[in-house]
Amino acid sequence: MTDTPAGDAPTATAPSLAALRARIDEIDTEVHSLLIERSTVIDALIRAKGKAQGGSAFRPGREADIMRRLAARHEGSLPISSVEHLWREIIGTFTNLQAPFRVHVAGLSSPDGAMRDLARYQFGFDIELVPAADAVAAAAAVVAEPLDLALVPLDAEPSTAWWRALGPEGARIIARLPFLVTTGPGARPALVLSGAEIDEAPTEIECLAGTLDAAPDRAALSAAGVELMAAVGNDVLVARRRSPAAAPLGSHMRAAGGYAAPLVSTATP
Repeated sequence: MTDTPAGDAPTATAPSLAALRARIDEIDTEVHSLLIERSTVIDALIRAKGKAQGGSAFRPGREADIMRRLAARHEGSLPISSVEHLWREIIGTFTNLQAPFRVHVAGLSSPDGAMRDLARYQFGFDIELVPAADAVAAAAAVVAEPLDLALVPLDAEPSTAWWRALGPEGARIIARLPFLVTTGPGARPALVLSGAEIDEAPTEIECLAGTLDAAPDRAALSAAGVELMAAVGNDVLVARRRSPAAAPLGSHMRAAGGYAAPLVSTATP
């Protein structure tokens, strides 16, 4: 009798290659059927609330909750960043069905393509991207077209205080990217702006824009729980955890929107 190496021992219960491929086909069919069903629910949602209400269909707080639930239950070898992208594609597409929108992107034509990649990752491939000359132009575009969104980078040294356009009567920050922060190479940091009123609960992070009485001290602000996101002289854009007990930063600061607290994941990016 010839000995069979342990690693080569036949297993009667192991599925065949054909069976595995057949199961993949079944799963693909199930996923497609669920997407079709989701589209019928969206159609019903559009009829229920009326497409001509004039409000934005973008719901960044709800989207953040979806991503948190997905990350909490995720397991297996599929990278969590891929899961996020799949859902971002689904959410962006179905949001566009409810109320068509475009994204005005500052730095869309940059040679490294970082802003284009970020916009596609966040909003999907069916959403029209419109190049904006700079952050000022992007913010102005969503005030003129309230159903559109703007995407502006945070890592570039600002030449002008573009956030002067932010406030109750102008554009507002509604999201910060990337939302899912992993231990791998990160996406370019950016803010999503909207000119439309978004009816949802306050976000965990509030943003303030305005002029400080003295030159901004990044270390002192950080010690007080305030992030200095951008500055030109004393003109600043800051973010901090929303709290009734938060100390005022000065009489020349105004609300500039807010965003869901980023989700930090140690899973494979």
